[in-house]
Amino acid sequence: MSSEHGGELAELLGQGNAAEIGSHRVRSCRWWRAFGTWLAVSLLGIGTTAWAVSGRRMHLLASMFGPHEDIEAFSKHKGWRHHPGLNCFSDHGGVPLSGPAQLPGAWSVEGCLEQCDKAHACHAAVVSNSVPDGQSPCFLLDHITESECLQGMPYDTWSRKHSETPEGGLARRNIDTSPPASTSRAPGATTPDSKVATTNTTTTGGASKRSHYQVRDVRLSKNEIEEMAATHAEHKMTAASEHADPESPNWGCGLLGFIPGISEGGKQVTKETQQLIDALKATSDFGKVSYWNWNFAPQTNNVNGKDETEVISSDFLFMPEMWGAGVAEDKYIRPAGQSNFLDSNGQQCAATMANILLGTNEPDIGGSCMGNMFGTCLAPCPASMTPAECPAAHLDDRLPRASPTASGQCNCWQFSHATGAGFWPLKGCAAEQPLPKLWDDPACVGAVMGNWKQTAAIAVAKGYKYLSTPLIAENMDYAEKFIQKACGCTTPDSCSCTEASCGCPVYVGFHFYAYDCQPSGPGGYNTFKSRLQAVADIMDKYKFVKGAIINEVGMLNCASEDQNPICVPDSGKYPASKVKDHSCPSNHDLPDGLSTFVKQLFRYVADARTKDDREVVKGFSWFNQDRQGGTYNLRLFDSDGSLNKVGRSYMEACTEWRRPTTT
Repeated sequence: MSSEHGGELAELLGQGNAAEIGSHRVRSCRWWRAFGTWLAVSLLGIGTTAWAVSGRRMHLLASMFGPHEDIEAFSKHKGWRHHPGLNCFSDHGGVPLSGPAQLPGAWSVEGCLEQCDKAHACHAAVVSNSVPDGQSPCFLLDHITESECLQGMPYDTWSRKHSETPEGGLARRNIDTSPPASTSRAPGATTPDSKVATTNTTTTGGASKRSHYQVRDVRLSKNEIEEMAATHAEHKMTAASEHADPESPNWGCGLLGFIPGISEGGKQVTKETQQLIDALKATSDFGKVSYWNWNFAPQTNNVNGKDETEVISSDFLFMPEMWGAGVAEDKYIRPAGQSNFLDSNGQQCAATMANILLGTNEPDIGGSCMGNMFGTCLAPCPASMTPAECPAAHLDDRLPRASPTASGQCNCWQFSHATGAGFWPLKGCAAEQPLPKLWDDPACVGAVMGNWKQTAAIAVAKGYKYLSTPLIAENMDYAEKFIQKACGCTTPDSCSCTEASCGCPVYVGFHFYAYDCQPSGPGGYNTFKSRLQAVADIMDKYKFVKGAIINEVGMLNCASEDQNPICVPDSGKYPASKVKDHSCPSNHDLPDGLSTFVKQLFRYVADARTKDDREVVKGFSWFNQDRQGGTYNLRLFDSDGSLNKVGRSYMEACTEWRRPTTT
C-alpha cells in the first residue's frame, strides 16, 4: 500500500481541496500523501500532473501528472489559467474566502468561475475533473500558492490570469510570502513562491504503510532537464559483482523511511549507520543500498508534527515510483544513473538514481483514508454529497478516532490522503473506485494502459531500463494480467514486446504484512509463501520476467480480517499501545519478537526458486516506520540513532540471503 505516504499523488494522496496522491502521497514522496506539490506525487491515478508519496499505502508517492503543456496553457475561459489535476485547499496551498469554502449545490466549470467573478476577493476556484460538467462541487479561494497544492488529484484549479507572477507562481495579494510561523519547513527550504515546491502527502499499506509526510520538490526547467539528460551517459551504473547477470540484476536489501546518522548532503555517516549500509549494499549487484519513498526523489516528511528529511549518501540507489495511474510528467523524472541530482527540497542528493521505475501503488484494493479514520473510511464521498454530510478525516493519528458515513465514505482530500491509488476514481473509467476491478472494464483497461505506456516512454527517454508491475497489496493475479496487457501477450510464449520501451514490466512488485504479531495465523507466513510461488509461476510462464521486488514488508497492528490489509489499529490480541516500544512482544509465534519474523521471512526468500532454478526475489525492503498506516513500530533504529535488535536481525538476515556461494 502506499505508505501514507505519495497520488496520482505519489500520487500523493490527498485528494485535496475540494471535496493526489501521496503521499501519500503522498504515499507518500506515498504521495502522494499529497506530497509533491509541483513534483511529486502520483497519488491517484487520476490523470494529470501529480506527485505522490505515501507511507504504508500510499503510499506517497508516485505521479499522476498530465502533460506539462496542459498545465502551462491558458484555458479557453478568458482571464483564467487552467491547472489540471491541481487541488488547492486549506493548508495545501489554498486560502479559502471568508465563510463557507464550498458553494452549495452542483456546478459546471463555467458556473463556478462566474461565482468567483462575483466575489471581490476570489482569485481561484477548484472543481472536480472526475464527474460530468455541471455535477461538480465548487470551491472558491482568496489566493493560492501553487507549489503547496496537491498534484495529480481528481480536481482542477482555475486561477485568475492577471495574478500570475514572473516566476510562474500565483501572486498572494497583500500576503507576506515568507513561510507562516505555523508551517514547518525542512532545512534549506525556500519560501512558497520559490522554485522549491511543497506538498503534504502520506502513504501506507497492508501492503503499503502510510506516514504523515510533508513533501517538497523541485520544478526543473527545460534546460535543466536537457542538461541532465545530456550528461546521463556519463553516470551509467555497472554491477558491482562480477558474477551478477547484468540483464537480470538483484537489488538486494533496501530501506525506506528516516535513516538517522547521515549528515546534510550525505557527506558524513555515523559508524553504526554505516555498518548497516555496508551490510546491505553488499547484497546488491549494484553495490549500493536501494531506497524508495513512494515518490520521484527524497523529500522531507512531517511525521506527527516533526520534520524528517530523507538524507541518503552516495552508497544509495534511489528507486522512483509512479504512485498513481495517470501519466507522469517529464520534468519530474530525473535521468536514470544520475548522481548528485536535486531532491524534493531542491538540495543536492549524493545518491544515484536507479534505472528502474516502480509502478502504481496498490491499485488492486480500495484501501483506506489515512489518519483518524484509517480502516473505516473506505471510499471518498460522491460529488453529490454536501460538506456537512461528508465527515473529514485528519491525518494526525494523535487526534481522537472519527467515523465516516454509514457507507464508509469521508472527505479524504482536505486534511488527509488515501493509502493507495485504488481508493480514487480515474479519468476514463466509469466506477468510483475502478482500479481494484480494472479487468472488468475494457475502457478503463485502455485508459490505464495508455497512461502507463506514456509514462514508460518518458522513463525510457531518461535512461530507465526496467519497469515493475503495479505494487500489489494482495491480488497477485492482478500483476500477471497487467503483464499480459502491457506486454501484448496472447499466450505466455507470444508477447509483442518484452522491454520497457513499450511499457512491459519485467519485475513483479508486491507488498506483504502479517497481522497481530501472529505470523503463523491467517495472512501470515503461508500467504507470503503463496505470493512468492505466484511470482515463480509467472516467471516460469513468462521467461522475460526477472523476479519480485518486495518493497514493503512488516507487521500490521490489528487482527487479520480475511487477509485484508485495511484494518482498525489496536484491534488484535497484541495492541501496539500496550507494548512499551509499540513493537511485537515475545510470544509463541515470535519468541524473539520481530527479529524472529525477519529471520523466518528470509528463509522463505532464500528458498524461492523457479523450475529452472532462478532466484525469485530480486529486491526486499523492510517497512522502516513507526506505527504508520496501521503498523507496529517497525523502525530499525532506536531514538538515539543506534541499531536496535530488529535492525541487526535485518542486517544479518540480508547478509545470509545474499552471501556469495563458492563453486
